[in-house]
Amino acid sequence: MNNDPAQDNLLKRPVMANKLKSLLTLGNVVTLVIGGVAGIVLPVIGLFVGLQVSPVLGTVLVAPYIVVAALFDTYLGNMHGFARLLGLGLSILTYVLLAFGVRHVFRLALRR
Repeated sequence: MNNDPAQDNLLKRPVMANKLKSLLTLGNVVTLVIGGVAGIVLPVIGLFVGLQVSPVLGTVLVAPYIVVAALFDTYLGNMHGFARLLGLGLSILTYVLLAFGVRHVFRLALRR
């Protein structure tokens, strides 16, 4: 048995590569894409839904932008470019996590 830590790291490297490959499965990539597209599209739809159909649903769909607006202490219409980009990133992150949660619930439901 070799007690060299560098040799141990070389032996562990393929394991990390295998874990990365297992994370990048087709289902995970599709879920990332669906969540990303939803993060871009749903807040825009939420603005129109909030004005025309249901204010509560519109508020829920635009919630990440509302959080960023509250963080910068400004209104949605007065947000500057960085705040809008931060809102977009938070929106994408929120909807990707939501998509992974929904996917996980469906996978658990189909197992039983």
